[in-house]
Amino acid sequence: MRKYQIWCLVTIITGAVGCASNDDVDTSSAAQAVAGTDTLFAGEKLVAGQAISSGTTSLVYQGDNNLVLYRNGTAIWATMAGLDLPTNRFEMQTDCNAVVYAQSGYVWASWTNGRGSSCFARVMEGDWFICSGTSRVFSALGGGNCGSNPPMPTGYAGCFTDEPNRALPAWQGSGFSLQACITRCRSQNYVFSGSQYFGECFCGNTLGYTQVADTDCNTPCNSGGGFCGGAWRNSIYTTGGNGDPCGNGMCDFGEDCNSCPTDCGQCEPPHPIP
Repeated sequence: MRKYQIWCLVTIITGAVGCASNDDVDTSSAAQAVAGTDTLFAGEKLVAGQAISSGTTSLVYQGDNNLVLYRNGTAIWATMAGLDLPTNRFEMQTDCNAVVYAQSGYVWASWTNGRGSSCFARVMEGDWFICSGTSRVFSALGGGNCGSNPPMPTGYAGCFTDEPNRALPAWQGSGFSLQACITRCRSQNYVFSGSQYFGECFCGNTLGYTQVADTDCNTPCNSGGGFCGGAWRNSIYTTGGNGDPCGNGMCDFGEDCNSCPTDCGQCEPPHPIP
């Protein structure tokens, strides 16, 4: 937890003066855990008291409905809009617009809407900015480098449908990049990885179901770049695993200490007959 002291910020252009009270800011909040330490991806939000941070700089959505950029505990930028209205959220929307909402409606926006559906907001030392792909579309203080698109993993097999009876039955969790999902599945000897709906990771040995157009896999990955499937759509990659369940770290049905001691443990030595 970081304690930020009472401060006042004067906006010279508008003549507005605002003061914010002490806030305990949780910089490892649930929203940040989803978004990463320094990034808020499209569709993610902060609620009052949450922040994204990089080094000594934090972008904090405060309990007075102010969005404030701090460096070393000192405010260096703030929205100063809708102060003390009942809070709702700060959201990086899927239309690329970053918006502060009070309960009564929006009070501040970056006005970057219409720039695509895979934008993200990021904090760097001394600034925060918004990227659409490799293009910077907003910066609070003029900084920020959106870089180049990361290289995509090899082994892409296509976009495939899924159903409640999963095509790839071994669910690994959410928040995976494409490469992280491939690596996780390969470590368990699965032949295929499937990335679905922003970052869920599934593993299995058969493709199952139906291949569809790549454009059906259209939800941007929450980390690492690229597209991680869609709603009931898997972006399928081959992992290099051999499909042998023995060695995947789980004692699966049909395995025992004789057939797969690496997963099921060593058998106890036979007891001598009295």
